[in-house]
Order: sequence, then structure tokens, then C-alpha cells
Amino acid sequence: MSYQQEKQVAIEAALAAAKICEQVRSERVTEAMEKSDKSPVTVADYGSQAVICRLLAQAFPNDPV
Repeated sequence: MSYQQEKQVAIEAALAAAKICEQVRSERVTEAMEKSDKSPVTVADYGSQAVICRLLAQAFPNDPV
């Protein structure tokens, strides 16, 4: 089994997430919130997670994300 499609989608998702992180950084958004375990989470974290999940769900609709 090749996994070429999976690899390509993973690369595209990582690049899209990196772009969001760069946009947040360039706008100097520095606020952090706390997750339930008290660890910090940023707007960039939420944005990158959302874009990765969306791209994975679009590419592999039968696989739970």
C-alpha cells in the first residue's frame, strides 16, 4: 500500500496550518487561553487544528477525525 494520497494531504494540511500560524504571529496576537488541564492554548493552535481537521475530513470522509 502506497499512502501517497495520505502523505500529500498531510503535507497540504501542515502547510495550511503553518500559514495560519504565520498570519497570527505577523498580527502579533499573543493572548493565550487555558485548556481544561491548565496548559496554554493560542488562537494559532485552534486555527491550525481546525484547518488540519477540515482538510483531513474532506479528503477522507469515511475516516473519523
